[in-house]
Amino acid sequence: MINSGNCDHNSATAAPRPIDEPESDLDFSQVPADRPSLESTLAALTRELAAAPRLTAIEAHLQLLLTEALRLLERAPSWPPRAGGSTHERSDQLVNEFLRLAFSHSRERWRLPDYARALNVSAGHLRATCVRVTGSPPVQLIHECLIREAKQRLISTEAPVSAIALELGFQDAAYFSRLFHAKSGFSPMQYRLSFR
Repeated sequence: MINSGNCDHNSATAAPRPIDEPESDLDFSQVPADRPSLESTLAALTRELAAAPRLTAIEAHLQLLLTEALRLLERAPSWPPRAGGSTHERSDQLVNEFLRLAFSHSRERWRLPDYARALNVSAGHLRATCVRVTGSPPVQLIHECLIREAKQRLISTEAPVSAIALELGFQDAAYFSRLFHAKSGFSPMQYRLSFR
């Protein structure tokens, strides 16, 4: 996901930072309840890489790791948005903020005007900025958030696919299954079974 608003583009000339030194004002120690989940997912990924690695399993573990990291970021204290900045920085910042909202509100089935209103921009401006920065329209980015969440639930729970679809805001489990297959290349059940 795009997060170039927070990237240090001069990092090639900077001295390397120790792993435990924070890069920004985000303090993950404020959310200790999430650490065991993050650590167990990282441990599972490490075990998969050490064993006979399966690409689908590695991809799923990475997606879970990213989902958990995004949840940490969602609850971490936010920093004030920067005033001014280049057009590129403002575009990246808008897309990052949209992705954060899409992740936290994807189950509520917000529509593009809802996100635009929350971000104080027009729907047209939000759509154009998402396409320019990510190459994907906002609806596709929202679907990616939903599919990521679905993958996590398929792996970590025994809930029926229809229940997961309803929890994610889909009224039609068949539509959810078609979307999941189109985005991942697997049916929800095939995806779940690949981890058994």
